[in-house]
Amino acid sequence: YYTINKKYTEAINKFKKALQVDFALLEAHYNLASVYMLRKEYNMALPHFKEVVIAKPDDYETYYLMGLCCTYQDTTIAAESFFYESLRLKPDYIPAAIILSKLLIKNNDCANAKNILLYALKNDTSIPEVHYLLGIIYKIQKKYLRAMKHLRETLLIDKNNTEAYNLLG
Repeated sequence: YYTINKKYTEAINKFKKALQVDFALLEAHYNLASVYMLRKEYNMALPHFKEVVIAKPDDYETYYLMGLCCTYQDTTIAAESFFYESLRLKPDYIPAAIILSKLLIKNNDCANAKNILLYALKNDTSIPEVHYLLGIIYKIQKKYLRAMKHLRETLLIDKNNTEAYNLLG
């Protein structure tokens, strides 16, 4: 109710009260962290997500959310670690693969980004962003035919992708 109506302060207070009664309530930690993320208070969200993964170490989605928090705080090394853990737990988790690949490309680690994206592509060939990122990587590596193939594939799936048009240009 509170989060739907954007009454974040009230939601935070309710979740904090719930945690005072029972600190082990994972749902309260998760929901509190999610509200903090909505408010862009990533440093406040991380400790509550941490409580979730301590209790549920196989929760790949929470590791992904922790990676997002770190990405928004420009703590790239921590973000990469959380995204890698998310992918270790669920290798075909596309959101983690895409964001981690973007970070790796930004840090000139195209080889690892390419491997992650090629694995994602094996599981689902219909995601334009995977093709787009592979197009970028192949262009960086001066493998222009492969770059063009993936950029064309991007445009077949997403005709409105102006960045792919520009790279083909």
